[in-house]
Amino acid sequence: MEFERTPSTSPYPTKFVAIRLDPDGTLDPTFGRSGIVEVDLTPNPDFALSVAIQTDGKLVLAGGADSAALNDRLGVIRLNPNGSLDTTFGFGGKLVSTVAHAASDVALQSDGKILEVSGGPGLTVTWITASGTLDKTFGGTGTVETDFPGTFLGQATSVAVGADGKIDVGGFVCCRPTNYDFALARYNPDGSLDTTFGTGGTVETDFLGGADEANDMALQSDGRILLEGSAETKTLNDLALARYTSSGALDPTFGNRGRVLTKFIQSSPSGGAGSDQEGDAVAIQSDGKILEGGTVYGYTVLPDDFALARHESSGVLDTSFGWNGKEKVNGDTTTLPQKSHTTAIAVCLPTSIGTARSRSRSSSLIRWTNASCSLPPM
Repeated sequence: MEFERTPSTSPYPTKFVAIRLDPDGTLDPTFGRSGIVEVDLTPNPDFALSVAIQTDGKLVLAGGADSAALNDRLGVIRLNPNGSLDTTFGFGGKLVSTVAHAASDVALQSDGKILEVSGGPGLTVTWITASGTLDKTFGGTGTVETDFPGTFLGQATSVAVGADGKIDVGGFVCCRPTNYDFALARYNPDGSLDTTFGTGGTVETDFLGGADEANDMALQSDGRILLEGSAETKTLNDLALARYTSSGALDPTFGNRGRVLTKFIQSSPSGGAGSDQEGDAVAIQSDGKILEGGTVYGYTVLPDDFALARHESSGVLDTSFGWNGKEKVNGDTTTLPQKSHTTAIAVCLPTSIGTARSRSRSSSLIRWTNASCSLPPM
């Protein structure tokens, strides 16, 4: 199976990459070349940050393209179920947009349209038709940008489409007066802000007065919304969750007035203890329990670790999971220190799955059993 490749003069990785595994963790030989697909969009560095799977099995990958001198553009490709480029999409299966931001996340509407989110200076949403062109019926250009009053910088990091077709976009904004806050916006299917949600369609949340950044989102079946990321506590960051009602208010039945902080401890070589953490992923199990994943940063001779915590629906840690509701593990123990960063969680009962990127830029996958968080064979 042949894949188009554009010559590159960059010394850095320049391709969108998709990998598919069989249930036992081995590469699926029916996908791409021995389970791996690599696609260049431009001669400059290109990188995929998110993926969505259509009902027909096609894969939509979104990220940044033409990344020269940090000037990213929106890049999207669509693959057939066997990993070949879908030539009915964009130009030969690819779209490099004039939108001057890399896509942080991607979601699909029921009508086949593709939603991409990015940032700068506000939360930015881009609509793409099923055929791979910008849908200019939205905002005249295909892109809608939402600024939060009193802030001058925004980054959309996650997007989800509800059963009613409304679009929730999560991220963070700065600065009120100097720190970052969780940010949430809701749009109607036509791209207008839903003014019945929050304050004129937007919600901003602070934890403890420090820098708070939301990096992922999940929608509950009852319409409540979870944002997950990091919150600054004194000099370090903890994993942070916020839950909102369907009207955009912080949910008073969740944690401390709608907010939950989770701390992992990493012992230092000198005998002290402490850690800095980054939250990057959230998922909801069918029983309503909440999984949040992230990274526990180590010290110069210790690894960065995958971090996974499970909460009851009320926000308290589920002590039947791992060690009192939390577990961390390094994705590569061949050489220390390694850097294992959780970037996504998928729930496939009875297991939960986290992905990571190691310092060597390779991809790793770890699977935990649902009940005890022990590592099953793959």
